[in-house]
Amino acid sequence: MNFNAIRKALAGGKSQRDVASQFGISQSYVCDIATGKAGYRLSKDSQVQKLRDKSAEKQKTVRESLRAEYLFDEAISVISKLPALIPPPIPKLAKGGITESAVLHMSDGHHDQVVRKSEVGGLEEYNFKISCRRAANLVDSTLRFTKVTLSNFNFQELVVFAHGDHTSGQIHGAEARSSFKNQFKNTLAIAQLHSMMLRELAAFFPKVRVLYLSGNHGRVTDQKQFPGGGHNNWDFMVGKTCQTICRDINNIEFSIPDAWSQIIDVQGYNFHVSHGDDIGGKMGQPWTGLRARHERLAPLHHERIDYYCIGHHHTYGDVSGNGVSYLTNGAWIATDPYAYNSLGVAGEPTQLLHGVHKDHGVSWRLPLRLRDGKNSNRYSDAITD
Repeated sequence: MNFNAIRKALAGGKSQRDVASQFGISQSYVCDIATGKAGYRLSKDSQVQKLRDKSAEKQKTVRESLRAEYLFDEAISVISKLPALIPPPIPKLAKGGITESAVLHMSDGHHDQVVRKSEVGGLEEYNFKISCRRAANLVDSTLRFTKVTLSNFNFQELVVFAHGDHTSGQIHGAEARSSFKNQFKNTLAIAQLHSMMLRELAAFFPKVRVLYLSGNHGRVTDQKQFPGGGHNNWDFMVGKTCQTICRDINNIEFSIPDAWSQIIDVQGYNFHVSHGDDIGGKMGQPWTGLRARHERLAPLHHERIDYYCIGHHHTYGDVSGNGVSYLTNGAWIATDPYAYNSLGVAGEPTQLLHGVHKDHGVSWRLPLRLRDGKNSNRYSDAITD
């Protein structure tokens, strides 16, 4: 229905009856158009066209999903042929000392993102090689603290919460500005980096449990896809590739659920782990949103949730109250052009390390500063694109 043509005919002096006859519509409808009442009404033809558009959009979404699944399946077939890392000697289970589990959070690496100093007032410079140096600092700091500083502790296992945004993905045109400018290469390089980190850590802990969850940046659909979206995500490919490369390291256990969140038991305490993009926050403070999540989920689970762990907000934090605790992880990157110009925020790159005791729960917390250390290039020198 061409409303402008009808209005033009009325403005030219034609009667409503003549206009109705000319366009094959009722006179009352012409009256509605003349008075503005029909501005929001749709003709039958318009309704049919709207339904067609919705159908086409739905078919497009299905095609995108199938195409992504096909690409992931093909990529996994290639990944399965990658050479495995040589396993390190597995340390023996020690006796004595204070027995705990160590938990390392690895999220918001955005390892393939490129940030130039000129874009963020000199506060950050970041690319894949710099993220590799920060990865070495993270591993070195984790081992130094758990094996030297806390030498009277007996850490029988290391639990790794790898909860998303390992890649900046393809949304917002990130692929074109990434380190390798190719999402397959970005994903493979990130997986190699994680694999080498886990191999080094596995040489010092009798058992390493790794939980991989996806973040919002790795999605391959325009909007977050709740059913099946956890695996329809480039972060899933990072975890799956890492698992394949580490397949001969017998003391590493991987969990890569097709879900956006997971509850995992550590020393008898339940940790609800997710990326955190669906938790509202302001200036890196998502405490109100986390409390609301607890109030919604607590009645649904038979077992108590003791801790909620998220990333996404790029800010380390720890809040407890009413018998539940909320832990937020930092990021590998201090800031980027969006955070700097739109939000006016920047922070020290950190990842969270903490202990869990069977009687006390989370007993100590240490945000590890990634820019500290010797800035080793041992990972970037070993990674091929």
